[in-house]
Amino acid sequence: SQWDSEIEHFAAGFNYGRFSDVTEKSKQCEITCYTNEKLSDALLTVRRILEENRDQQADLMLMPQELTTDGIGKNAAIESRNAYEVFNHFFGEIPIRNINISQQPQVSIAASWPTLIFLPFTAFYDESVRQRLFEPVIGLRDYGEWEFYHEGVASHEIAHQWWAHSVMTSSYHDAWLNEGFATYSEALHLQVTKGTDDFKRYMRNLRRQVFSDVGNGMSLAELGPIWLGVRLSSLDIPQGRHLIYVKGAYVLHMLRMMLFDYSKKSDECFIKMMKDYVRTYTGKVATTEDFKNVVEKHFDRSMDWFFDQWVYGTEIPIYSFNYDIEEAGGDYFLTITALQNNVSSSFEMPIPFVVNFKNGHAVVHLTLKGNEAMAKQFHLPQEPISIEANPWNAVLCTIVQ
Repeated sequence: SQWDSEIEHFAAGFNYGRFSDVTEKSKQCEITCYTNEKLSDALLTVRRILEENRDQQADLMLMPQELTTDGIGKNAAIESRNAYEVFNHFFGEIPIRNINISQQPQVSIAASWPTLIFLPFTAFYDESVRQRLFEPVIGLRDYGEWEFYHEGVASHEIAHQWWAHSVMTSSYHDAWLNEGFATYSEALHLQVTKGTDDFKRYMRNLRRQVFSDVGNGMSLAELGPIWLGVRLSSLDIPQGRHLIYVKGAYVLHMLRMMLFDYSKKSDECFIKMMKDYVRTYTGKVATTEDFKNVVEKHFDRSMDWFFDQWVYGTEIPIYSFNYDIEEAGGDYFLTITALQNNVSSSFEMPIPFVVNFKNGHAVVHLTLKGNEAMAKQFHLPQEPISIEANPWNAVLCTIVQ
């Protein structure tokens, strides 16, 4: 066989075996999924049990004929094609347009190579079948966490065709540009295909992981800056590198939210920035500073403060807010008093607030610096009925009452 690429790559992956295949095409891409002709040993065991025991079928709500690989490749191909189209919209075109997706027998391991993706066989089944297979086949009990992984594994690996295989990175210091961006790509795919509620749920889960306990009285976020890459892991805390996935995703999310036009509900500025980055560095090696230069171009100002805090630093703020509403002569005035804690005196961050009215809403911003309280008054067009601080989890933080 012959394998060709329009751009140079540091590595290539191949898979071999007896497969059935199905292809999904669009104007942007062609996705071919390969499924094993034979079931794995684990699935063969479950199928035999189901065939011999009707009570087990009822308990699991699963029929033996559901445990086949015929046809399931089409679902994976459609999902992967949709993910490609979402990323093409947000990030722009790349040279890689033909992608092959292959099953592999592990349940929690995936890998992305240029034009070739390995997915766990469980990713080819829909959520209902996975849930019923989860305990009897896999033997694990934390279904929610396991399903969270499967919910985004295909789109994550598709995203690596942008982040790693089209735009390459210089060293382990820049690995967050690959894994963090691919993780946030999962969130964008969820937002487009399943809606805002699923997107917000996903971001809450990422935040929970950032603050998760890794032992020795430390959270994942406290291990070090994401710029350290794989060096965040150690023999005592091997999962440390996971921070580049979850906090790296949040860094991109915060940049998106600072560029977001709340009045038009538009991502136009964010999309322009990401397409510029992809267009500039496709087929090239990019560093964190290269990405920062693109960000500064689209923010039209120095972004040293942001990268020093969120990429090269470890501080995460804690906020408390109070609101006072006054009416005078038919006009309404909102005073927001805010306190930022748990950061150094130079730490600054703009916080958005959505003010909801009976008809419509308005968005106001308050930029806090250091650990001192700040108050600011806003003139409102009508009487507010509610105020939401930090909508869309726009800033990685903790809010206390």
